[in-house]
Amino acid sequence: MKKSNVGKFLVVAAVACTTIASGVVFGGCGKTEAELIGVYKEYHTTNHNTSGGDMDLGYQHEYTLEVYSDNTYVMEYNAFYAIQQMTGTCNRTVIQYGTYTTAESTEEGSVVYDLSSPSKIIFFAMYGGSNGSPTQVTAYADTANWNKCFPMSEEGNFEYTLTSRSMIETYTSADSLIKTIGRSYKATCQTNEYHRMTVEVTSHNGKNINGYDNIIVIE
Repeated sequence: MKKSNVGKFLVVAAVACTTIASGVVFGGCGKTEAELIGVYKEYHTTNHNTSGGDMDLGYQHEYTLEVYSDNTYVMEYNAFYAIQQMTGTCNRTVIQYGTYTTAESTEEGSVVYDLSSPSKIIFFAMYGGSNGSPTQVTAYADTANWNKCFPMSEEGNFEYTLTSRSMIETYTSADSLIKTIGRSYKATCQTNEYHRMTVEVTSHNGKNINGYDNIIVIE
């Protein structure tokens, strides 16, 4: 796949858009100023070896939730699948923006946030990292700036293949991408100093986004 300076610029712009600065933050570029009222984290991983003992496999999920005073949220989801001796690391990052409501929690010292399906998504697909090589961004999308997604097909679709093991994923519109990889969540967050949370997917029949396997595109 050909790389371009335009792609690098878009990645930098997306990172800048989601940066917290000086204690006053934005739930998304162009969003009305709002106060950040909580940041929470969930992480879990599974590692195992093949019978041959010469290949390490790892699968990792990571969630970071920011909630704001105007009842908006930013949820960043990262999914990794690593095959150390073969193909390096595959990764999908989904940063979604939406609104939330709060609910009673049965756990003392916790608050429950019900996160709506997103109105906007920033998406990255990455691949590489084998034998110390850097991981490459193979695809980038911002549903609020659909014409700047890459790679784009000759037909004007956001289209890419994550790895040689994956099928081509083709998205004809921002709405299609949101329907396919967007999720609604129930996040139970500890209000103490640990900022831990547990995340439950409440849409798409409870199915999580898988960072390596193929995703069925929804139109």
